[in-house]
Amino acid sequence: GAAADFDYAAAYKEIAEGIEGTVAAPAKVLGIELYDLNGRRIMKAQKGIVIMRKFMSDGSIKVEKILKK
Repeated sequence: GAAADFDYAAAYKEIAEGIEGTVAAPAKVLGIELYDLNGRRIMKAQKGIVIMRKFMSDGSIKVEKILKK
């Protein structure tokens, strides 16, 4: 049950402000891999569509599709 004489609204506000106040540094790119549309790894971007996998410093992997003319 609820605790007597405890200000739940103030506690919630303090927690919410603490979460919103924290800003993580942007992740940096540690490595890049390039692939063609058949899924084969390539060494440099070729004409056409290239898939780029970026390995980030926070452990995430971001994928971009690039049209190279």
